[in-house]
This record gives sequence, C-alpha cells and structure tokens, in this order.
Amino acid sequence: LTEINNTVEGENNGLPLITGDLTLNGAGFTISRDQSYDCSDSFPQFRLLSVADSAEVTLDNLGLENGCVLDNETGFGGAILNQGLLLLQNGTTLSDNDADGKGGAIYNGGLLAIEESSFINNGNDESTSLQGGSIYNDGFMGIVESGIGHNDAYEGGGVYNEGYAVISATTVYSNAVNFSLATPGNYAGIYNSGTMELQNSTLTHNISWITGGIFNDTTGT
Repeated sequence: LTEINNTVEGENNGLPLITGDLTLNGAGFTISRDQSYDCSDSFPQFRLLSVADSAEVTLDNLGLENGCVLDNETGFGGAILNQGLLLLQNGTTLSDNDADGKGGAIYNGGLLAIEESSFINNGNDESTSLQGGSIYNDGFMGIVESGIGHNDAYEGGGVYNEGYAVISATTVYSNAVNFSLATPGNYAGIYNSGTMELQNSTLTHNISWITGGIFNDTTGT
C-alpha cells in the first residue's frame, strides 16, 4: 500500500473502513504499507485496517506489516483500530507496525480474539508516549496459544490492558521499554490497569528499569 485511502476521526487508513462482515484468508501472504516507507513525516502515514463497531472481521493466516500512525501522541493502532468484533487466527502475524499513542500494532475498543497468532517487532524503543507495544486493550480481549515478542513501548512493551483480558497458553517474551530517556519507560511485559486473567502462560526476558514481567497498577485486578 502506498497511499492513504480514507481518514476516520483524524487518523489515516490504507484500506477502506470495514463496516460489515468480512473474512480475509491470507494463505500466508502479507498486507503491508510500502516497505520503502519508514515511519516518519517523509512518507505517507496510515494504519492498514480500521474495523467499525458494526463489523465482524476474521483474519486467517495473514500478515500485517509496516503500518504507522504517529500523530502527536494520539495515534491509535499502527496496524489495526478495532471497534467491532475481530478474530485473528491460524498463523496471522503483525510485525513492524508503529504508533505513538495506544497500541503499536492493535488498538482494541471492541471484542478481540487472538488464536495461534504472533506479534513481533511492533512499537519503537524511542517513544515517550506509546502504551502497549503490540496491543492496547480498552475493550474485551482473549489471547490463546500465541506469541508476543520483541515489541517496544514507553509503558507495556508487550501488552497494555485497560479493559478485560484473558491470556492463556501464550508466551510474552523479550519485550522492552525505552531506556534512553531521562525518565525511562517501565513495565516491559504486561501493564494491567483493568481486569486480567493469566492462565498457563510464560513471561520471559522482558526488560525494564522497574518491572520486567507484569505490573498491576492500583486499579488493576
């Protein structure tokens, strides 16, 4: 993808807004913002998909790559902004996406289900504002048998949860936060300020000044 398709609430999308039911069977192929574009003002900035609250969307064995929404610390979801019902399954991979607000790869304000999928190298290690290097959840989210690794943010290098989340049989690994600032970021694996159930999962090699694995703030349970 090389050009902005549409703008919703001030943020750009590479593909048309999804308002109905849709299944994308990727067969291992990838939808990407042009690989020659970096995430700077020198190139068009847009996320790949935006899912409206009226939509039910399934992504099956599909890659989403190089989405970018840097918008004065308000960019939500570098690859996907979801307000509807979204299912990722069967080897779907989100990689090298970036934002500077909430969710380097996905911002979820609806219902998000993730099964046998991966989040790799999302977010960035220079952000002073990004919450959730791979996922920011402000809705309902379930993750099972998936991997979340090598993502970066200012808070919650792997996942930032402000809604309700269940994470099961999943590995959260090698995520990090910004170390280069005068006030470094924290909480590299998971930051929870909502309600979370963590079941039969592994958090390993997540790196932060204070909390590497999981941090439960005063409002989190």
